[in-house]
Amino acid sequence: MERGGYFKLEIKYRGFPESSVFMTHWQAMKWHWISRYRSTGFTDEEVQDEIDALKWRLKKNGIEFSDDEFKDYEASERLELGLGSLQLKSEDLIYFD
Repeated sequence: MERGGYFKLEIKYRGFPESSVFMTHWQAMKWHWISRYRSTGFTDEEVQDEIDALKWRLKKNGIEFSDDEFKDYEASERLELGLGSLQLKSEDLIYFD
């Protein structure tokens, strides 16, 4: 019997309005972070983290901006797609029965 296929794993964080979806194939050594969803209800620290991430993306893409453009920024419901991948190494895994 041949094993195979792809698997989707959704993580819903208890106590937080956030979830992430990952996908992997049968061997589960490479995980793709497909999406991250979060609804409103952010702390000031989370809003600042989001502003910093936006500024980094703008700089990375060569888009000029002023810090004043973010003074009235409000976090809102958000869905991010295609966030990257994680490659596991077999020598770092712990096997148990």
